[in-house]
Amino acid sequence: ADVGVGLSGLEGLQAVQCSDYALAQFCHLQRLLLVHGRWAYLRICKFLRLFFYKTFAGLMAQVWFAFHSGFTAQPLFEGWFLALYNIFYTSYPVLSVGLLEQDVSAKKSLEFPELYVTGQQDELFNYRVFGVTLLHGVGTSLTSFYIALWAFEDHVGSKAVGDYESFSVTVAVSALLSVLVEIVLDTKFWTVLSFLMVTASLLFFCLFSFLTQSIDAFRIAPAIQESPAWP
Repeated sequence: ADVGVGLSGLEGLQAVQCSDYALAQFCHLQRLLLVHGRWAYLRICKFLRLFFYKTFAGLMAQVWFAFHSGFTAQPLFEGWFLALYNIFYTSYPVLSVGLLEQDVSAKKSLEFPELYVTGQQDELFNYRVFGVTLLHGVGTSLTSFYIALWAFEDHVGSKAVGDYESFSVTVAVSALLSVLVEIVLDTKFWTVLSFLMVTASLLFFCLFSFLTQSIDAFRIAPAIQESPAWP
């Protein structure tokens, strides 16, 4: 078994000491498996799927940018965005799903024990689900990058509409909003904490973008903030 459950009885506590979960009576085993066990499987599967999706959707745009920059070392995104993307911008909503997600209530889980079969057959996360998640993330990154690229390639007379830094921020905002909307649509059980996590991600992005890319930041450190020419 992947998880050990020990029952404290007259035979002693050795089985309990070697187990992952200890129960006082057999009657608690039903709720442990059909409710908390199934919820745990659902949460970890959604967590993994959303984690892979946000990584592919947000950072694969750098790969597509390499085809247009001659495969140089020039990054698409600003350094602070790369550093904070998986820490503040997208981690909290995914963690809230991994901790709080429920598809049906505990009462319904006990009324319909056949729902437990989903975990036994590995239906929520397998090679097929991973492949679909990979294609979904890559498709999102392609859409975010090339729609912004086509928009910024427009010209007014002899001047381009945007610059390198504006293009980078546009792709970053598009990718981040796509990931957050995907998490919002995929969340079945909303709590106050879930709402706060999504809101905090947007607020952190706005705050750090203002601190690292504002006019005041450019005046303080113009050599660091100066963007290279549009490729």
